[in-house]
Amino acid sequence: MADDDVLRDTDLLADVRSHPSVALMVAGANGQARRIAPGLFGADTTDAQRSEARLTLLGAITRWTQHGADAVQQQTAGPFSLGVDARLSSGYRLWPSEVQQLREIVSGPQPRRAFVVDRVPVQRTDREHHPGCDFFFSRGNGIDCSCGLS
Repeated sequence: MADDDVLRDTDLLADVRSHPSVALMVAGANGQARRIAPGLFGADTTDAQRSEARLTLLGAITRWTQHGADAVQQQTAGPFSLGVDARLSSGYRLWPSEVQQLREIVSGPQPRRAFVVDRVPVQRTDREHHPGCDFFFSRGNGIDCSCGLS
């Protein structure tokens, strides 16, 4: 265990800490976090950032220790029935939402951008811009346009 690990065995709840493979899970979670969001392990990481990352990893390890428990669940509503097999889950990996959370802790949330795709063909010459390209796709400098005209 490295000195700068985000999560330690002592951070886990008692029932999770009693799992026989918990030391391996903690090392694996720290390794995945180091690969996914290396900025969490730098000297400039704040205590708040490390606490948030610790909480994300704690949730993942708690899920891993319960892996396989209640593996097959059956739900019935009237004539309809649904069976869910939890044994087919991804195993001991961070979920994509957890990966995104760890990356956002360091870099901040990425802005979402709206876009429009015009599917109506427009006949134009090589010297004319597409009517919607400057409004929807321009990079703001007027040099490189999405319609291919410089």
